[in-house]
Amino acid sequence: MKRRGFFSLAWVALRDLFDQSTSFGRLAAVHVGMMAGDTLVTVSLAGSLFFSVSPTEAKSKVLAYLMLTFAPFAVVSPILGPLIDRSVNGRRIIVAVAGLSRVLLCWMMSRHLDSWLLFPEAFAVLVASKLYVVTRGTLVPEMARTDQLSQRTESLDESGWPTTNRAVTTNKGFAGFNAQLTLLGTGAGLLMGVIGAAILKALNAASVLQFAALIFLV
Repeated sequence: MKRRGFFSLAWVALRDLFDQSTSFGRLAAVHVGMMAGDTLVTVSLAGSLFFSVSPTEAKSKVLAYLMLTFAPFAVVSPILGPLIDRSVNGRRIIVAVAGLSRVLLCWMMSRHLDSWLLFPEAFAVLVASKLYVVTRGTLVPEMARTDQLSQRTESLDESGWPTTNRAVTTNKGFAGFNAQLTLLGTGAGLLMGVIGAAILKALNAASVLQFAALIFLV
């Protein structure tokens, strides 16, 4: 039963992804690109910081990377979070800036893999990623209302799974769209993880970052 529900959710998510006439469809496409790009950045950093250096060098680089991983939470949540909440009309611009800034940053990182400049650039990429995640959370209800979720053919229960009823409530729709975004993002991440690992093995970490820049640009 749960397996059938999962495939039903996957079908609805893919249908909405390819329906670019809706606000949510466009957001879903952006989300897939963002998650794919983030995965490629993670693969490239893993290859350049952890697997291509000696164990002694790796310890200091791992510590620096862990600090960079947690730092964006300290920056985005208390500082940029309130600004996002007040920027009702500028949230789409923030999403665009978060994506386009990572195009430049990924390209710069690909040139500085052997330099300590990599760390501030990686920090900026992670901040942009966190900025997108926070902004996306505020956009889902807005775009759900725009697309009039109460008119959807497939309804969604409280857990976000499709049911056979035609009536949809607003709260159920929000949960359902969040579930769809999670599923699409996970799928994109898994696919790009495999592709990124193949590029890393065949070429190098710089090529993975350049591919990530292309994904963020698209």
